[in-house]
Amino acid sequence: MFRTFISSVAGVCLCGTVAFAQPVTQHLSTPPPYTTTVGAHARFSKARINLGPPNLALTVSMVTAGGGPTAFDAQKLIGTLTGNGPLTTTELAALTKRFGADNVASFVTTFKYVVTDALAQATTAGVALPTTPVPDPTDGKALAAALYTAGLEPRGGFDVEYMLDTLVTHVIHVEVMNDIDANPDLGPKADANYHAVLTQAMLDLKSAYKL
Repeated sequence: MFRTFISSVAGVCLCGTVAFAQPVTQHLSTPPPYTTTVGAHARFSKARINLGPPNLALTVSMVTAGGGPTAFDAQKLIGTLTGNGPLTTTELAALTKRFGADNVASFVTTFKYVVTDALAQATTAGVALPTTPVPDPTDGKALAAALYTAGLEPRGGFDVEYMLDTLVTHVIHVEVMNDIDANPDLGPKADANYHAVLTQAMLDLKSAYKL
């Protein structure tokens, strides 16, 4: 079912409030098959899932902005998104103050794992990523706006899991979360923390750029 779903969405090529930025209780892993009745809402919020085709050009842009598939670094991504200037320093300090240095470090480690795992699953499924990233991965403001827009669910409001569904499909997003939970070096706490810190970073970018 996993491979069939990926193939179908790849036919053409492949949390709403500040409160959602806090780590929350881990939900049970979502079992396959992934349909509108199984795991019909996000794992860490009540946002709806996105079963539509992914925006792979945006995925490539995000990964490139973070250093590329073999050297992805969440801090580099945040630096790009915030212009590698005063806003970068302010944002990293704000995330550290809000979540603590250990949780920010966990976020960086987990995000690298997410990118590696998601791209490996896409390769296994025969999904070819586009060669041209959109938007330009050096344009932090444009990339931040595109990522934020990717996370706007139909009912309104931003949800980071809807954004991740948009980037890699709901199927791969769930598989990656399950892999994080099963990884003894990461686990459910790192999974929840990763979603929480990424949510807060996106909400901060929304505010900074008035998206």
